[in-house]
Amino acid sequence: MKHKKYFLIGFLFLIIIGIFSYFFLFPSKEKGVIYVSGRIEGDEVDVGTKVAGRVNELRVKEGEFLKKNQVIAILDAKDLKARLNQALAAKKSTEAQAEAVLKELNHYKKQLKASKTNRNYLVKQVEAQIKITKATLEKKEADFKRFKRLWQKSVIAQERFERVKEAYTISLARYEVAQKGWLQVKAKDAEIESLKQTIRAKENAYKSALSQIRQAEAVINEIKSYLEDTIITSPCRGTVIVKIVEPGEVVPAGTPIVTVVNLDALYLKGYVPETQIGKFSLNTPAYIVVDAFPKRRFPAYVGYISQYAEFTPKEVQTKEERVKQVFAVKLYLKENPHYLLKPGMPADGYIKIKTP
Repeated sequence: MKHKKYFLIGFLFLIIIGIFSYFFLFPSKEKGVIYVSGRIEGDEVDVGTKVAGRVNELRVKEGEFLKKNQVIAILDAKDLKARLNQALAAKKSTEAQAEAVLKELNHYKKQLKASKTNRNYLVKQVEAQIKITKATLEKKEADFKRFKRLWQKSVIAQERFERVKEAYTISLARYEVAQKGWLQVKAKDAEIESLKQTIRAKENAYKSALSQIRQAEAVINEIKSYLEDTIITSPCRGTVIVKIVEPGEVVPAGTPIVTVVNLDALYLKGYVPETQIGKFSLNTPAYIVVDAFPKRRFPAYVGYISQYAEFTPKEVQTKEERVKQVFAVKLYLKENPHYLLKPGMPADGYIKIKTP
């Protein structure tokens, strides 16, 4: 009886093991899907330097998880900081020159405005004086001609004629003096033109100073950009898989510092038999199951289908019997919640297809 009892217990145990193996060790053949087996992979990003320099600090290790914009390395920036200080000093000096030129420019503009006002006032004075003296001259000239005829006819005495003549001569002199007022206007015009030329020269000098300031600012911004480039950050969330340089190394521009796998662009790479490759296309919905989370389906889609068939890789196992030729496919994860999935995880992919 004891043997029979042990036999029954052993038989039940084998049944349980069989059921467990069937449901858990061997994935079921789900209808309406094409099965793909492989590992989670990701796009590798070589994070390098934009500028040459000595690596002062390397703040990451291989296998370390990185946040986006996390500092990876810092290059020596003493020379750049010295150049920045020189550029800032040059800009400050140029700004002082520009300020002095602007002050002179404003001064000459005020002078020009005052000279134009004086010129307009002088023109009015000259015109008024000429008008008055001309009217007086015309009257005195008429008197002179009339009295001259009377004197010639001995109607008036010469003494009276001489007085009229003298008044005419004085009036003519005054008119000629009034006409000379235009010389003062011309002198004022020359002064105004000279001020205009000075102002133009000062404006050009000011524009030149502003141009130099802009050039200095461009140099400053360029150096600041280089300084920013001495701090190397991660372009994405990811994992460091290779550390390429060590602190103290001098690296040229473009040298990779580390290689990072982008955790926001993970995919499952597998192989599909040629007999099934025509059952789906790019963007066909899919899902991925990993051993670490066997009850969870991670949404995915077909993001890559090889255009060329190849022989089945030795390391790849499929549910179906091995075939001579397969096509490589990549199932891209739509998201990686909480970054649970990582490169290297064994995974199974299921491509959803329409069944007749």
